[in-house]
Amino acid sequence: MVSGGKAVFSKQYKPSRPMLADPMPEGSWRWIPGYEGVYDACVTGAIRSHRGKSPKILQPNMARRDGYLYVSLGRKNNRYVAHLILETFDGPKPEGDIHACHYPDPDINNNAISNLMWDTRQANTEHRYIHDTVLFGERNPQSKLTWETVRQIRAEYGPNLPWWERRKLGYTISQYDLAKKYGVTQSVIGDIVRGISWIEGTDSGQTEE
Repeated sequence: MVSGGKAVFSKQYKPSRPMLADPMPEGSWRWIPGYEGVYDACVTGAIRSHRGKSPKILQPNMARRDGYLYVSLGRKNNRYVAHLILETFDGPKPEGDIHACHYPDPDINNNAISNLMWDTRQANTEHRYIHDTVLFGERNPQSKLTWETVRQIRAEYGPNLPWWERRKLGYTISQYDLAKKYGVTQSVIGDIVRGISWIEGTDSGQTEE
């Protein structure tokens, strides 16, 4: 939640550790709990298999449902990369509505342990807008989108309803397909269609709650 221009952070869950001031040395590998001798993880976010004659880094895939990266650790055993990295270097996922949060870099492709922490979904959103230090919308020099394309995305996607309700109204394109079309991640599209980012009436696209 943003109040008076300042981020108000959730106190529902205290992170299991403070964020690392400096990342661990690159090349640090540890066995993934429960997969010792078969799969290990690196602090940089890579997952490696030891099933063959020599270790092989697994190529992650992007989940159609939410855009997060995952790898296959055997038949019908797909695991989110962020979860594996946290479980390996930070410990098991705490009970409750806890998620793998990307902070300070909100890019969900950055799965380095220095950029991950267990926290609530609300806190994950709040971290992305902390103290107005993130440039939003067209103010961001790295933004691939403009107000024109954002409005086009919303027009193509239609109302933010369950997929079966959208289909009844004639809207069939998915967030995944829009992400591919406009060259952004699915989480970016999700924030746009839910009205979390690129708020009409602002010049920055900043989230307002």
